[in-house]
Amino acid sequence: MRKIFWLVIILNFILLIPRFKANLSILKRNLAGEIRASNRMELNELLNAFDWLKRQKERRAIREDAVVVCRQPQFCYYYSGFRSINFPFTENQDVVFNALIQRDLIIAENTEPLCILYLNKVVFDSVKYFQLLYRTGGNPPILGIFAVKKDEVAKLLQAQQ
Repeated sequence: MRKIFWLVIILNFILLIPRFKANLSILKRNLAGEIRASNRMELNELLNAFDWLKRQKERRAIREDAVVVCRQPQFCYYYSGFRSINFPFTENQDVVFNALIQRDLIIAENTEPLCILYLNKVVFDSVKYFQLLYRTGGNPPILGIFAVKKDEVAKLLQAQQ
């Protein structure tokens, strides 16, 4: 029994060696201080967008009390300092649109299923009410940050009354 136990342990280590070699460069980069080395590209782009928001806030290009609508509100608050909320998870585009126009900024991601299903349709179908402030490279871009055009929204709400 003891021999089988040690055989299993040795086999596990032998099987781990190729995986360790494959990830050694990422491990070295992480140990060297590159905290984003092991992240997926989409996550790094999202974190870069949060950093961009923080820089705009520090430059006073965006109000400090602005509210951001995004898929990861906790990350957004932690990295940018902006109050953040999630968008409604409903296919009713009117509900999503009404939730978005009450806020200031929107982060739309092209790689995340929740954003594609609920958020992006509304943002891209109503471009008259949203202004693109930031986008990542790539075709199509991984994500974009949009500002709500408050003057256009006010005209819409006045016309509805």
